[in-house]
Amino acid sequence: AELWSDAFALLEQASSEDLQLDVVIYNSAISTCASASRWEAALSLLDELERSELQSDIISCNAIISACGGGGQWELALAVLSSLEARSDRAADVISYNAAMSACASVGCWQAACDLLFSLERSEE
Repeated sequence: AELWSDAFALLEQASSEDLQLDVVIYNSAISTCASASRWEAALSLLDELERSELQSDIISCNAIISACGGGGQWELALAVLSSLEARSDRAADVISYNAAMSACASVGCWQAACDLLFSLERSEE
């Protein structure tokens, strides 16, 4: 079996046994999905995380951007980046921008990748 499906199974088992899940466990599972380009599974885990009493963090969001990019969902990756930029409690970082640029570049959207690079440069001034 693939690691991402193992991650899902472990989360389900932990949840059914009333074990305390934390954001680190969710982030690990989301990152595993991202590594397998399973963007839909990663989004499902993010949704589950946000329905729990836990809050996603920048690591969660960066993993989602990477998962979307790996799955060719560059527009969704940009939407996640945009939602990060709109939040006051969590700012996009260099990793966020790099993941979004990679998502754009992976499908040949070079102009969007360059626009992100310029946005990153402006935000660091």
